[in-house]
Amino acid sequence: MNSLKYANALRNFHGHQGPQTRSAILAEIGPELIASLTGAQVGSVMDAMQRARANAKAEAGGFDVCDDSLYVPSADRTGGMLVPLLALRAIKRETSITHRPAHNDPTQSFADTINHYTLDFSENF
Repeated sequence: MNSLKYANALRNFHGHQGPQTRSAILAEIGPELIASLTGAQVGSVMDAMQRARANAKAEAGGFDVCDDSLYVPSADRTGGMLVPLLALRAIKRETSITHRPAHNDPTQSFADTINHYTLDFSENF
């Protein structure tokens, strides 16, 4: 596929932009079908394939490593999103422990552990 057609395809593809993902989807479409479509149509087919895979994965309830990202299904199982592994590695966790007295016995206490997660990450593509 020539570079103009490829650029038009990518403008119409809203799925994960990892090079391995794009290559895998284009390989599944095949050169004959790609040759018969416009770049915009190729992008639309790529988009549909990515959404179908994401929806199927969400219905299965599973997480999946996809190229350099983790597919996380949405809570309502109608879709999901790909989270870059670099973003996941950038998550910082701070743990704090607080003690509260037991209601019936002031000489005893319960420990509450609280994990605080922060993420400072941005991605350009």
